[in-house]
Amino acid sequence: MKSVLRLILALTILEILKELVEDEIIQFFDIRQNSIGEKLINDGGAYLIIILFVWALLREEKLLKKLIESEKRYYYLANHDSLTGLPNRMQFFERIEQALKENLTENDTAILLIDLDGFKNVNDSFGHDVGDVLLQAVAHRLKVCVQEKDTVSRLAGDEFSVLLPSTNYEETILAAETIIKKLQSPYIICDYEIMVTSSIGNVFAKDDVDKSEKLLKYADVAMYQAKKNGKNNYRIYTFASGNYY
Repeated sequence: MKSVLRLILALTILEILKELVEDEIIQFFDIRQNSIGEKLINDGGAYLIIILFVWALLREEKLLKKLIESEKRYYYLANHDSLTGLPNRMQFFERIEQALKENLTENDTAILLIDLDGFKNVNDSFGHDVGDVLLQAVAHRLKVCVQEKDTVSRLAGDEFSVLLPSTNYEETILAAETIIKKLQSPYIICDYEIMVTSSIGNVFAKDDVDKSEKLLKYADVAMYQAKKNGKNNYRIYTFASGNYY
């Protein structure tokens, strides 16, 4: 009778543990695989304590893993655009500040502010779903245009930015021209052929200002000048004269 009760106790404990840790501990203490089950039957109390202790350790480890995963997920969501997966405005500013601190005197940190020409017409004509797919396609093309050390970001709406750390004038101009050419190629989305162009404002950090917000403001000034000059082109802001070319 006692053996039957111990067997019921052992099986009950194992069944509870199986539910608690989702098969992890049951695989280790399976009475069909090793002698733990037999010992549990013979000395249920002692092995119950051991098993519960091991379960507690495993449970704590699982909770810790979930916490770490949640923190990584939260950090990603807080620093990336949900539609394109690109770094968002906050993350872009952080990387500007980091680049300015690490910038060597012989190199520039450049910012390209990119605004799509005609994006509103796409939304109005084809709907926001198509517009969202277009933004994703633009994000992909932008990443292809730059180097691994560079940062492509979506700031808001149809406005993107590129950070070029440790660069020079020639590389920046090449990047702007490459982006303009790449983005103006037709997009095939939901069987529609869609075409948009881009206007780009460039600014070099080494010229004067060391604050990310001000740099983006000057890039914005140059970008709107590019739009005024027919769109689908770029302009570079210079601090010395407050002009663009």
